[in-house]
Amino acid sequence: MPALAGSNTDCVLPYLGKMRNINSIVLLTNGISFAIQAVLLLMIEAWADYGTQRPNITVVVMLNLAVAVVHIQVVNDVQTL
Repeated sequence: MPALAGSNTDCVLPYLGKMRNINSIVLLTNGISFAIQAVLLLMIEAWADYGTQRPNITVVVMLNLAVAVVHIQVVNDVQTL
């Protein structure tokens, strides 16, 4: 049986189909996030190399992504209340 949070043993949670330690969850999530960001940036920057609006493409897309991340965080914070 998994250990409860606050006990003297490591805390484990279900994540990606397995019971994992919190440290493992953080490392996996950071790795997945980095991979997604790298792919998005490579795609957006390649797209922004063409046309007359190229500086605006990168700025608009990055602002939209920032707003989306903030929105997701706010929704998650509200749901935990």
